[in-house]
Amino acid sequence: MDSLIDLNLSAGNSALAIDLANSLLNYLDDPFTIAKLYYRIGVAYYRISSYWQCEEYYLKALESLGVHFNPKAASSLIKMPYQKVILMFRRLTTDPSKIKPVEKGDPRDAKLIAKIFESLCWTYAFFDPKAYDNCILRMYNHVQKNLGASAELGLAMIGLSLYLTRRKKIRRADEFETLGLQMIRDTGDQYTLSKGLQLVGMHYQARGEVFKSIKALKEACEGFENVGDHWQLNNADIYLAHSYQMAGQYEKALALCRDCEGTSIRLNDMFSLSMAYTYMMACFIESGDYAEANSAAMRCEAVVERLTLNYPTVSFLFELGRLKLEEGKYADAITHLTRAKELIDKHGLVGRYRESVYAYLAIALVKKLDRDRNSLTVTEIQNQEFAISNLCDKIKKRGRRAST
Repeated sequence: MDSLIDLNLSAGNSALAIDLANSLLNYLDDPFTIAKLYYRIGVAYYRISSYWQCEEYYLKALESLGVHFNPKAASSLIKMPYQKVILMFRRLTTDPSKIKPVEKGDPRDAKLIAKIFESLCWTYAFFDPKAYDNCILRMYNHVQKNLGASAELGLAMIGLSLYLTRRKKIRRADEFETLGLQMIRDTGDQYTLSKGLQLVGMHYQARGEVFKSIKALKEACEGFENVGDHWQLNNADIYLAHSYQMAGQYEKALALCRDCEGTSIRLNDMFSLSMAYTYMMACFIESGDYAEANSAAMRCEAVVERLTLNYPTVSFLFELGRLKLEEGKYADAITHLTRAKELIDKHGLVGRYRESVYAYLAIALVKKLDRDRNSLTVTEIQNQEFAISNLCDKIKKRGRRAST
């Protein structure tokens, strides 16, 4: 039955996988088997973009294995300054292949716990940076103690590089990614390698290194295609499309987005579908086809409203704001970009969208002020100029911190 559930997950039949797993739960009393089923149910919910439900089942799986994890609670790991985290794991940068597990528990449990923490990290990455940090540090600590040098440890090292990148430790993050990929390659685990390469490609993308991102994501896509995981392939494809769009290769990006659109609808993957429409919008904006951009925006808005997730919402609002700016509809642009800024400020979202939203909002405010200046009073002009000046100061401060 396990293989049948996994087959349905790989083929994108998530609803059937959930039904199969639930049908077995009442007949089982072995904690490990129950945890595996909870984990598979969580994966299935994740793949149809039901993130709150997938989190619930991942946490149930950990509880079945005797592991209590509260992603919202501050732990000794999450309170630790990043300098101490680096020191804590520095020995990995000398000869990570020699790391041996120090715990002597059941390796089946250890591997499943590592998978669950990994899946939770993917879940939190899109809406809760603090929970992600808590989870990746917990995963890293667990894998190092219980599995030693392994594909799981390599993947944890790559996941930890995002934690370091957000703290501007780029050189250390690159080092962890390189060591992590090499550790996974040494194990010969093609599937985990593909997941690691996708993460590396996403990190390069967030840092604007688009050609490195394209190279890593193409290799990841080839790996997922070879193992036959259609959902994971579609998910990696959408990030590859974004990298093509960032590189100005709009035809490649649009072709991949259209493929992802059809696959996402078939798999009921609303997250990938929303991002496909968002990147279509970006390509059409750059090529000046505003009619097609508006068409993609209408489709994207319907999907984003169903998702209620911060990351795709900010992405959509940013591109919609850019579109209205290009069309000369400055008030509409300000409305959409202000909504995106509010989400970023409220939830602490990071990455390229934060700086871009601030910058385009400032441009929209300047354009509108220039157009309306003759119809405004001196006081209104001064108030708007003051608001623009404050926003530009924030952009400059962020830019200085990033360059540092």
